[in-house]
Amino acid sequence: MNRSDVLSIFSHIVNFLIFIYFSILLIKINLLDVQGLSISAFGLIISLIANIYSVVERYSKSKN
Repeated sequence: MNRSDVLSIFSHIVNFLIFIYFSILLIKINLLDVQGLSISAFGLIISLIANIYSVVERYSKSKN
């Protein structure tokens, strides 16, 4: 894996952690939009999975 792939995955993980932080913050102050948070979480998780999959696929093709 090259550095750009690692940085891309790392940035997605950081974005997901920021989302978790803000979700917890919204829950604590009782200002919660469950539908909006669910859509955001779904999008971030799918983006992270797609990025990891593309990196693994690219890495496995370069090994052959």
